[in-house]
Amino acid sequence: NGCFAEPARDWSEMFSNYDGWNGSDGIFSVSLDGNESKRPAEKAKGVRTLFTFGDTFLGSVNPITHARHRAEFVNNSLGYLTGTDPDAAEVEFAYGEGGNGTLTSILKNGSTEYYYWLQDCLVVGDKFYALTDDICGDDDPSLPEGFKFKMVGVDMLTFDIRDGKLDYSSQKIYKTPLYAEKGKNTIYFGCGNLPNTKEAGMPDPDGWVYIYGIRCDAVVPGGPKMLVVARVKPENMLNFSEYRFYAGEGKWSADIWDSAPVCDELSSEMGVSPVTVGEHKGKYVYTYMRGSV
Repeated sequence: NGCFAEPARDWSEMFSNYDGWNGSDGIFSVSLDGNESKRPAEKAKGVRTLFTFGDTFLGSVNPITHARHRAEFVNNSLGYLTGTDPDAAEVEFAYGEGGNGTLTSILKNGSTEYYYWLQDCLVVGDKFYALTDDICGDDDPSLPEGFKFKMVGVDMLTFDIRDGKLDYSSQKIYKTPLYAEKGKNTIYFGCGNLPNTKEAGMPDPDGWVYIYGIRCDAVVPGGPKMLVVARVKPENMLNFSEYRFYAGEGKWSADIWDSAPVCDELSSEMGVSPVTVGEHKGKYVYTYMRGSV
């Protein structure tokens, strides 16, 4: 039997904001206590969820016509939700360097060479980890307007968590080997993750954090892309020599180029989650947008 999806309109409407933050792409979320399981209602009220966003519109929008009166376009922003219900009154958006509310990106790297789009994130202990797409402009004349950019690396950002928010002053940046090029072929990781640990509330934990990525063996931009996966123990999140890449047939390798495709359909943002009810209980569901880039 197959599965189907339907719009979660209450969640979509929660993000219908008309002043300040008013639209974004590249959305991911994580519970700031590190527990990704569904909570009973009485335990869910105090849960704090962090949303990360990629390109973001800031400014004001007419709530009737939906026309933007003014707009700033920045590369990343954040949001915080208290509780687990889609309640617009409980959402707080954060933007501007260090969360200062100016119409700029919230997470920067001090470089004029590239900027951050945020990939997936997770919480281990009292630390927040996020992998980034490191993006810069590309004047290749073959690229269509609106797509004149390229990826040049993957960074790992870490923050301490204090009082239900990121402590922006604690930001640390680590260059990673999770982006690789070989001719026109590329591999990069971070488009999704699954912390399959007891602390994350997983139903059958094996103690590994799984990080998903994209392998593109392409001779032209937009060529075939395939899903690949790496894993690491939570205590080694910053020890990149401990990352292992799935090489097929149950084998794991320290060489990123041994990464074997596990699926030939994917989107740039995706997710893997355990199924805890119904006839597929005990399996995992891979969620992505078919036919996207």
